[in-house]
Amino acid sequence: MSQPPPPPPPLPPPPGGGVPAPGAASSTNGFAIASLVTAILCCPILGIIFGFVAKNQIKQSGGTQGGDGLATAGIIIGFVLVGIYILLNIFGAISYNFSTK
Repeated sequence: MSQPPPPPPPLPPPPGGGVPAPGAASSTNGFAIASLVTAILCCPILGIIFGFVAKNQIKQSGGTQGGDGLATAGIIIGFVLVGIYILLNIFGAISYNFSTK
């Protein structure tokens, strides 16, 4: 009787072994996190400022910092909320004018 062929050898591990590639983002920029948090929770103008600071720092880091998406989200949310506040103030002023006549 002949024996079945041996099983194939195991596949080699992927290159890098789970270690980030050189040039990959290794940390998230703190201003990017602050941008998103402040834009949502307390002060959208600070969210906008922190977002632009974070994007500048991320660009200058040469790829060692991440968080560009967080900074962009903080900027967008900040501008949207500032726009909503402006519209609410305009509508409030118009409403107040009509209610006092």
